Formats: sequence, C-alpha cells, structure tokens
Amino acid sequence: MGDTFGGLFVWRKPLPVPAGERRSVQVDTIPGLDRAMASDRLYCVQSHEGFGFRAGRTASGQQLLAAVDDARLLVVLFNEVGELSDTVRVLLPSSPSAHSPEHTALSEYLSEKFGYEDCRIRVKCFRVDLDDERRHNPLQRALIGEPGLSVAPFPTVFQQFLDDPAGCDSEDYTSYREMLTRWISEGNFVLYWGNEYHLNPDGVVIAT
Repeated sequence: MGDTFGGLFVWRKPLPVPAGERRSVQVDTIPGLDRAMASDRLYCVQSHEGFGFRAGRTASGQQLLAAVDDARLLVVLFNEVGELSDTVRVLLPSSPSAHSPEHTALSEYLSEKFGYEDCRIRVKCFRVDLDDERRHNPLQRALIGEPGLSVAPFPTVFQQFLDDPAGCDSEDYTSYREMLTRWISEGNFVLYWGNEYHLNPDGVVIAT
C-alpha cells in the first residue's frame, strides 16, 4: 500500500490489475462522496507565504488568491459566492522571498493594486492553467505541475482510484476506500501550486 522513507509514509499507486481479472466495482457507497465532489462546495484557504500563496480580500470585496513562482505572480479573483471571476498575471522586478525587501514589495503591490487585506477565503473548485510560455517549457511544467493553480477535493492518488477502482486488487481497494472515507470525513482537500498541498477545513496545510 505504501513505503516508508526516512520515517515518512509515502502512498504508492496501486499495482494495475490485468484487464481479464478486473472486477465490477463501484465506490458510490462511500459516505459523503457526493457532497465532497459537489460543484457548490466551498473550500477555505488561508495564506501560506512559505508555500508561495496568499489569500485575502480586495478593497472592492472580491476574494483573492495570489501565487508566486520565482518572479511571476498569478492573482486569481473570486466573487462573493466563491466563483472564479478574473485572473491577473504579473512579472515582478525580482523574486520575492520571506524576510526580504522583495517580499515586502509583494505585499505592497497587492495592497496598492487590489487593496489587499489578508484573511481566509472560501472558494469553489477551480483551475487556472499555466500561461503559454510555461506550458511549453518542460522545466516550468515540472516545477509548477500540470494542474497549474487549482483546488480539488482529492489528492491525485485518490482521484485515480475513483476514476478506475476496478484497477485495484482487493487489498488495495479496501485500503484506498478506507483512506478516502477518512479523508472525506475530515473535510480535507487539495491545493496545487508546484506541489500537492493537503489542507484541512480551516485552510491550514497539513501535508505536502
């Protein structure tokens, strides 16, 4: 089901089951699955400067999520009901890092441009793809990841299980179903930005 490296447990993908041995499997009996996948579900996100993203509100009341990649800034705006309304891409003069003048400049830019004030936001599931330049750059795709900036109900490994539960053997199926049931009951979700960040219902990163 997984391997331990340096004391850390790492999920592994289930081994594929030959097509002739696949079972007819449904996972729609998992408690809360429909609600976890609902299009109107709201996800609470708060700032995590060390992971490169900030959350807050603009002077006009819009919700804002800003993500930094080196000297590139992606700002995603949401309306009051959490629906994505606009995106802004900015090339900063230099790469901001914590406790640096550039880091302060980023805060000042968000404040001056959007009237930004830090706070938790509640947004619906969304995805903003990489810009064209980075989409065709293998290094940038590797650094940021194919999902770009996005929020989703499940980590990749759980989504793969849901997409093809019959591809698991009996042991893996039982284990994944139990872990997914626990994940749903805890209200966790995922934010993608150069990594897969697991967040709890309060928007706190609990694992990467």
